[in-house]
Amino acid sequence: MDIRIAKLGCVALLAAGLTSGCGWTGLNSVSLPFTKGRGDDDLTITVQLANAANLVPNSEVKYDEVTIGSVRKIELKDWTATLTVGIEKDAHVPADVTAKVAQKSLLGAEYLALSDPSPANAAQGSALQSGDVIDLSRTGRYPETEEVLSAASMLLNGGGLAQVRTITHELNAALTGRTQDVKSFMTTVSTFTARLDGQRDNIAETLRQLDRLSRAVVDDRSKVENALEELPAGFRLLESERKRLVTTLRAVADFGRVAHRVIGATKVGLQQNLANLRPITKAIAAHGKELAASFDALGYPFNVRAANRVIYGDYFNLAPTIEVSAGHLTRDWLGGTPLDGLFTGFLTGTPTGPASQATDPLAEDPLAGLPDLPSLPGVELPGTTTSGGGSGSLPGLDDLLDSTLGGL
Repeated sequence: MDIRIAKLGCVALLAAGLTSGCGWTGLNSVSLPFTKGRGDDDLTITVQLANAANLVPNSEVKYDEVTIGSVRKIELKDWTATLTVGIEKDAHVPADVTAKVAQKSLLGAEYLALSDPSPANAAQGSALQSGDVIDLSRTGRYPETEEVLSAASMLLNGGGLAQVRTITHELNAALTGRTQDVKSFMTTVSTFTARLDGQRDNIAETLRQLDRLSRAVVDDRSKVENALEELPAGFRLLESERKRLVTTLRAVADFGRVAHRVIGATKVGLQQNLANLRPITKAIAAHGKELAASFDALGYPFNVRAANRVIYGDYFNLAPTIEVSAGHLTRDWLGGTPLDGLFTGFLTGTPTGPASQATDPLAEDPLAGLPDLPSLPGVELPGTTTSGGGSGSLPGLDDLLDSTLGGL
């Protein structure tokens, strides 16, 4: 009976080896019976690991410390450990779970642990489906027992204790007796970090502008290269013209000194002239409307103010017909003045109108009879006398001319 059982076991092992083909890596390459996640209707997902550690096929897959499946196959694809995992269909695992290689105990077997992500990254309402992939961004592994023991051995056997002792000794020597300095330093650091945090938006905006500048420089790389190639020639030109530039700057400095001397010599006269101009400008400002209206005569016979309502454009054509005759000149230009009839007298020899009544029409003042110019407050015209009997000239003008033209 025992011989038959042994034969059946050998046949089973041989059949398992033949079915596994060239991928035989021991009993773990054979699908063991009664393992979870091996059913035809169970879910099949893919898990990518940067380091599969000592994980082997048929290892358990746990979710919330409950076994819900097993590792079916481990392959190397693009230098990444790729696991084919089977999960029971009624496990109801969220689609955004994370996977880590864990260990049951210090010397226990390793398994694949599925865990819920952090609440900030958790997805709601989706469950893991067949064909889903848990990529490298959601996988990892816990430290193994060998790594923990080797780190502890290095620390306890002098690997790091001497350095820790030296660090603590130096820290004590540096901080002893300097409590107030340390507190002041920490306060300064706290103030600096607070101000830095307050300028966080400005710093981020500066970094964004630097990013835009760098992109612009990259886009105009050819122009930057041309500029860098032309700069040495420009520097050489400046170096060759260095003497002329120095001479020019010295001449500008000399001009500045002369201008300063001239301005200093005419300062008083200039101030007096500006003071004399003040009542004139005030009077002009007081009669601003009349002065502006008087400029309409410059556009005679066209009204400048109404030009925009007559001329719709930037130019216009004008074809005038000017008739010059003695009658027109007498009637339209000299009529009503003391020179009325004078032009006719030149042509016919007999003056008419007011000109015939005057013995010498040209000797008369043509502006006689016109109203006197209005007097401006605070302004005295040249040639007039003031109430004090003095001359009408403005003080300070002679000083300015004398100081300006004194050297000529």
